[in-house]
Amino acid sequence: MALISTRGGGAVTAAQAVLAGPGQAARAYTETATAAFGRYLPGAAALQSALLRRRRVTSAATRLLTAPVVGRLVAGTWSVYWNGLADGAQPHPAAWAAAAVQRLTSLGPATARWDTAQQTGHSMIQI
Repeated sequence: MALISTRGGGAVTAAQAVLAGPGQAARAYTETATAAFGRYLPGAAALQSALLRRRRVTSAATRLLTAPVVGRLVAGTWSVYWNGLADGAQPHPAAWAAAAVQRLTSLGPATARWDTAQQTGHSMIQI
């Protein structure tokens, strides 16, 4: 999985890491990505893992979340959270709700694995 996006690095940061020191490019880019996405990734990974293990529940939840009335209510929050934009988003109810979702999802076991990986010098971001 490559984590190349416009936020927190992207192709420019990856290229700069390679030009600064090809032997350390992966580490430099990983540190940049971790700094940008560190609060978002543990919760998102836990949510994605739960969704992948429970296909029927995921299907039902997705249908509910995309239903016309519910979809209009949660679309802003979902788009801000799922795209990793809660940190630094303009003050807005959807951004506040996305930040709350991010805090809640960061309380799970994936966060403990993320913290352990960071403390031992390993990264859960794959380059």
